[in-house]
Order: sequence, then C-alpha cells, then structure tokens
Amino acid sequence: AATFTDLDRFTHLYMYNPFPGAIMEQVMANVAASLSRNPREFTVIYMHPCYHEAIMKSGLFRMEKEMRFQKELHGACRIYVHEAADRR
Repeated sequence: AATFTDLDRFTHLYMYNPFPGAIMEQVMANVAASLSRNPREFTVIYMHPCYHEAIMKSGLFRMEKEMRFQKELHGACRIYVHEAADRR
C-alpha cells in the first residue's frame, strides 16, 4: 500500500483498518501527491479508524461523518472528504 501511487483515476478510497500507522502516513502522502497532480473531490471511507490522526494530519480532509456499531470491538466507520477547492 505504501508504494501504490496510481491513485489519479480514483475518487474514493475504502479502507478496513488496513495497516500500521507508518504505512497509513505514506498512503496519505501518496493521496496528497495524487490530489496535487489531479485536483478533484476525494472521499475516504475508513472502517475501524485506528489511525484517524494520520488522515487529519495530512491537512487534506475533513471528517464528514462517523457511524458507530455497538456489536463490534472498534465499531466505527468514518467518512472523510476532500473538496477540490480545499487547499488546507
């Protein structure tokens, strides 16, 4: 995941507690590079958001929504949105 950089054709990224924090930071750097090359709206759907900080630290996204599920250990899903005009 840290070396995947072919993101320019995507507008959504779905993750299910996918990897450790250091890799998540690199994924966010790859997303940032993609959005710089190809400005567009971009949504991250993140189940079990253990590394929420890495997404927010990127400065690219705002948390749009959080949904909680009581039966699961880390039962949450967060939706993060980057709008094409956002340059935070």
